[in-house]
Amino acid sequence: MSYGNGLLRLFYIFYFLLLLLMVVALIVWFVAKAIEICKDLAKLIKSKIFSWWEKFKYPQSHKVNTGVNK
Repeated sequence: MSYGNGLLRLFYIFYFLLLLLMVVALIVWFVAKAIEICKDLAKLIKSKIFSWWEKFKYPQSHKVNTGVNK
């Protein structure tokens, strides 16, 4: 009987470690996705600020030339 209990305990420990590994893998995956999203968001914000700064720095170059002189 003790052999069966030991085998069952070993199975439970293995199962618990497998579940723990899956949880850790999911956490790592979610953190990696969050970092990727933050990097993309930072690139977007940087490009928006840069384009705003270019419009502010060179206001004449962003006006549309209609060809009509007033």
